[in-house]
Amino acid sequence: MAAGRAKMQLLDIVKAHTQDYIQHAKDSFMHMADCWADLGVPADQQRLAVHEVVQTATAAWSDALKQLQDQQQEIRDTIQSALAEISAIKQMLGGGQEFAADLQLQDTNHTAHNTLKAWERDVQAKLQYWQQCRLQRMNDHQALQGHIDALRQLCGLTAAASRDPPDISSANMEFLKHELEGLTTEKLRREVLVRQLLHQLDSVCSEIGEDAKKAATDAHPSLLYLWDDESAKLLQGLLANTPSASGDLSDGTISSLGIKLTQMR
Repeated sequence: MAAGRAKMQLLDIVKAHTQDYIQHAKDSFMHMADCWADLGVPADQQRLAVHEVVQTATAAWSDALKQLQDQQQEIRDTIQSALAEISAIKQMLGGGQEFAADLQLQDTNHTAHNTLKAWERDVQAKLQYWQQCRLQRMNDHQALQGHIDALRQLCGLTAAASRDPPDISSANMEFLKHELEGLTTEKLRREVLVRQLLHQLDSVCSEIGEDAKKAATDAHPSLLYLWDDESAKLLQGLLANTPSASGDLSDGTISSLGIKLTQMR
């Protein structure tokens, strides 16, 4: 309603200007004709001058319109670029129930909005939402991959080949979660095995009067952290924050501990 009233008011200004323009054009032409006669300007040059004035007056409106149309096209290009990025992010994330909030956003088409500017605002809001989703997923992936790498290092397993950019799809996130569960189970299995060997080593050293802790650290220095519950808790705290924390549950460490136990016997 307000936009319609403003349009009519501007149209009234144009109408008034048009009426004034006709009279002004006539007066100016008559003065120009007198000047041409006084200067002896040929008729063909007079005709050319009139055409130039008419074209200049017409171009003023055409240029004003083109400037606005260029602004419209710039916004359309921005919208299309944003929609393309949204599509790429959706494909990158591969769906997921965590993005259900997106259903509350308006449809990304011009017909769903009253103006081009309103469409742009809606698309930009949608883009910002999906960019936040991508950032959150990347952070989650980094944290998950960090835990996996730490457990692989602890267990002496080969690190998985990294991808650039990383695969942050829902399917791969589920795969990584299953991998983390498997590695956590493997870590616990290895801890139990090492504790059993350490207990046996302690018993043997007690019988022969040797220092069990020294014997264990001879096999591998990191075994000191698994010697008792307090040290084990310290190791777990270190591993929770630092992937490169001291600790080794690799096949080599277990084998060395077994060899040391055999030697002590």
